[in-house]
Amino acid sequence: MILVNFLKYIYKYKIFKRFSPSLLRKTKKKVIVKLYNFKILVSLSNSIEREIFLEEFYDKDRFIFLDKYFKNHNFNYFIDVGSYIGYYALYCYHYKKIPNVIAFEPNIYNFNKLKENILLNNSKINIFNFACSDNESEGQIWYNNINKTGGSSILKPNDYEIKKYPSSDISKLSVKLKRLDSFFENLSNQLIF
Repeated sequence: MILVNFLKYIYKYKIFKRFSPSLLRKTKKKVIVKLYNFKILVSLSNSIEREIFLEEFYDKDRFIFLDKYFKNHNFNYFIDVGSYIGYYALYCYHYKKIPNVIAFEPNIYNFNKLKENILLNNSKINIFNFACSDNESEGQIWYNNINKTGGSSILKPNDYEIKKYPSSDISKLSVKLKRLDSFFENLSNQLIF
């Protein structure tokens, strides 16, 4: 852990911005990062999670927007579709105090990380392991980098996005698909984000 902390410390110096993440990736360690007022377990072998560890935030511009937006609105529900490891869900539940947070993550590996982070924080976040779709069936999600499973899409027959990548780079995972609108029929009078 001393090496991990040292690499995080030297990361703030421009000369080490590329060097430090490369070494951290090779450690394959998992560490807990404290953000806002929640904790999140991250794997240093994953580029997104490594960035969370090094920068102590992710998607900073989106969180600046959310902070401004949430100041003027009191939401009853926050719906996190594609929750990954729970970064947004935990932020909304613990930091913004939205009472009902519901997270969907179709990738079983990410879902298990999400579940671990929910337990780590004693959160009362409802989590579901399926992909949100316009139908109820079985399907596949795909991503172009096995180390970046935070960004996936449901595989569709004429998916133009997938054609941008060499087929050898594409990973697929079978998942359950469910209709999101049928899941929330009883929430018609609620303020949802």
